[in-house]
Amino acid sequence: MPRPYADSPDVPHDAVAEVSTASSDVLHNAVAEVSTASGDMLFSALQTLGVVLRNLQRAPAELKYRSLKLSNPKLQSQVLCCPGALALLEAVGFVSDGGILTLPPSTPEIESRVENALARLTTMEASRVRWRRHSAPGVAESALLLGRAADGTALHIGRAEMVGGGMQPGAARAHSGGFSTGYGGQERCVAEAYEVLCCTGGLAAAVRLVDAEGGKVPLEALPAGWEADGTPMFSAVVTTGAGETLSVRPGKVRPGLGGAAFGEDGKERLALRYKVVCLAPDAVLDLPPNTPRPPTRRFLLSVGELLAWTPDGIAGVSLDLTRAATLAPTTKVRAAELSQPRVLHCHDMAGGYNEKADGCYLRAFTSWAAVDEFVYFAHHRVSIPPPQWIEACHAHGVPCLATLITEHEEGAVENSRLLDNAELAAAQLAQMLVHYGHDGYLVNIEAPLPGGAADVARLARFLSFLRTACRNYSTSARVIVYDSIGPTGAVEWSDELTTANRTLFDACDGIFLNYWWRPPQLMRSRALAGVARCADVYVGVDVFARGDLSYGAGPGCAEGVQQVAETGLSLALFAPGWSLEVGSGQGVSAEEATKADAEFWAKLGTDRIREGM
Repeated sequence: MPRPYADSPDVPHDAVAEVSTASSDVLHNAVAEVSTASGDMLFSALQTLGVVLRNLQRAPAELKYRSLKLSNPKLQSQVLCCPGALALLEAVGFVSDGGILTLPPSTPEIESRVENALARLTTMEASRVRWRRHSAPGVAESALLLGRAADGTALHIGRAEMVGGGMQPGAARAHSGGFSTGYGGQERCVAEAYEVLCCTGGLAAAVRLVDAEGGKVPLEALPAGWEADGTPMFSAVVTTGAGETLSVRPGKVRPGLGGAAFGEDGKERLALRYKVVCLAPDAVLDLPPNTPRPPTRRFLLSVGELLAWTPDGIAGVSLDLTRAATLAPTTKVRAAELSQPRVLHCHDMAGGYNEKADGCYLRAFTSWAAVDEFVYFAHHRVSIPPPQWIEACHAHGVPCLATLITEHEEGAVENSRLLDNAELAAAQLAQMLVHYGHDGYLVNIEAPLPGGAADVARLARFLSFLRTACRNYSTSARVIVYDSIGPTGAVEWSDELTTANRTLFDACDGIFLNYWWRPPQLMRSRALAGVARCADVYVGVDVFARGDLSYGAGPGCAEGVQQVAETGLSLALFAPGWSLEVGSGQGVSAEEATKADAEFWAKLGTDRIREGM
């Protein structure tokens, strides 16, 4: 039988309940009803009921254990508020008598009833899981043992805060002490102020391990930490070595990581195959009020979150709901309406939602005159621009767009859910536009469409729904689609406007071409778009010059800009934060960074885009 919790409330002796001659089935149903309560309510009820029943088991003849006042505050707040709690006491034999629950001496088989109820409660108590604070050396006896180092040292699931890196999951050692995880390419160790996952029962009652690979995370995975931007992270277990060097190590995983990361021999390593720690079906994670919480985030992780979003947030999700303080711009929207070639700044920097992307670069970037549109890009399902970027864009008359993206294998499932709920999803995105104050969306579908060609048609309808829904609130709202889906629904980059992707182009305000184009493809794109819409074709130029390109990186992409200018098409400049990430603006003073970025933009010669052919 599990030990009582150290923080269990004291139960007054004058607390007792009602009686019934309920059968074992009634008792089972009563416990099941208790188990449907919320976490905090459930744990409070379990603790209090456990104390009541153990008192009866220890001294069944004691009157003080056989009567409970219904008006008792602790009984009201800790037991009776929980569905099924009263029924459980009735199943034991308690009856109500003038505001007091009493257990008559004539109640048959009291001992067996109490023992049965305790057995069921013990099963529920054994699945209580929580994070507990520790310092080296050692961990609590109740820590979950889920790994072992090659030297035989027991390893437990742990987590610790990293400066500027959120709450990182990893491994805690039982005897040599401390916590370690892979972070920033190294094995990082923490000797104090880390947390260990503990439970009151056995491993099987608390968690289960689910096989996964390639960065995949099961839906039932136990949340174990978060990145600095609030992206959830999960605990994983990896196996390394063989024979005498075999070890089983707790690590961490999140979608997009590519595998499970862990610390070993001073380095951060990545395992492609791993097991993800999931909460057992009957277990509940206990989160006391003082439990560390992730920071608010300004992005959504799934189509499910998109469909659940409201202006007041999503239940159980810590969202940043800050609204921009400026009205939508008008100055440069007119350029789009006049079909003039434009320059789109697609801001993908250091993963987004951090000081480098939203502080340092925002302060350094002064070339607003060179930009007609701005996209805030990140690899989350829906990435809303931070308010400072929306406000800065609007102050310079530049529309500011959010990003909707699906990627990888899990993206295919998300695509189906998006298209199955196309009108609702479009309405939700439009509501988000109204709430946050941005000006539209870049839609980047880089995961297969399971329905093939039929889903390509559904995607075109979704883009049309989205454009209409956004324009119902703002006549200048913009929807641009990325060139990433072929006619069969497979991920396919055309690097030009074609008859196959024309249906997506026609459904929205523009298409963002992939970066691997050659000049003849641009001329074909211009011809297919026609004079009226050639400026709605945004030719992608990757400032990092990744892939087989006709231009270089950094200032070297000026050659690509010139080739685009010669076609009369628009330019989509991807990741110009290069100037501060790897260019001459890296690691210098704010003043020098501003100068470096301005020089970078001057070398690009983007003014040639507006001049056209």
